[in-house]
Amino acid sequence: MLEEVKTSYHSREEQLTKTIRSYRKRIQGLSNTYQQLLIAYRLQCEQILALPEHALEAGPPEGHFSPAGAELRGETERELHRLREDKARLESQLKLAREQMAVLTESSQRRMFCDRIPRFAHT
Repeated sequence: MLEEVKTSYHSREEQLTKTIRSYRKRIQGLSNTYQQLLIAYRLQCEQILALPEHALEAGPPEGHFSPAGAELRGETERELHRLREDKARLESQLKLAREQMAVLTESSQRRMFCDRIPRFAHT
């Protein structure tokens, strides 16, 4: 009977080991696909932002798509997440600066136009 228990235990242990390997491969595949999607998203956002008159919204920053649980990530993932947050902050600052630049450009063009219009002196 002891041999049967050992055999059953060993068989179950092999089953669990195969299942763990299978899950690890799946998780690694999903992680790779996730990273590829983030890269494609980043490239698409950069292409949209590179357009001279980008009327399209580039979408939320990459950091928006990161998993919430920091404990689920390794050191490299935490560093990537921090860099993505920094990038998102810089992108929002750039967007704000572009909007301010557009307002300033528009107001200076108005002033130039108004300066060209002759003013009549009231006598």
